[in-house]
Amino acid sequence: MLTKNTFIVLLLLVSVFLTGCWDQWELRDLSVVTGLAIDKGENDEFILTMQVINPSEIAAQEEGSGFTAAQNYETSASSIQEGFRKLTQQAPRRVLFSYCGTDH
Repeated sequence: MLTKNTFIVLLLLVSVFLTGCWDQWELRDLSVVTGLAIDKGENDEFILTMQVINPSEIAAQEEGSGFTAAQNYETSASSIQEGFRKLTQQAPRRVLFSYCGTDH
């Protein structure tokens, strides 16, 4: 029978080994957004444009794969939130906005 202290040590040891990168995303599975533009269009619509970097094409540029490293997606919507939703649906991979900065 396990004592209380042995059980606690075993529980802590198991919890250390079972944690990990359970929510990790590989770079090849992400669309990294580097630019974003929001314009006012006709009929009170918003025109959203995002520029996405394709990391696998940047890595393959030395080999000359022929594809561009950046791609632009554009959509129009009645609200900015709806526009972002449409843009994330257009992108082929999960969209990552963390590297999208602002200029002062």
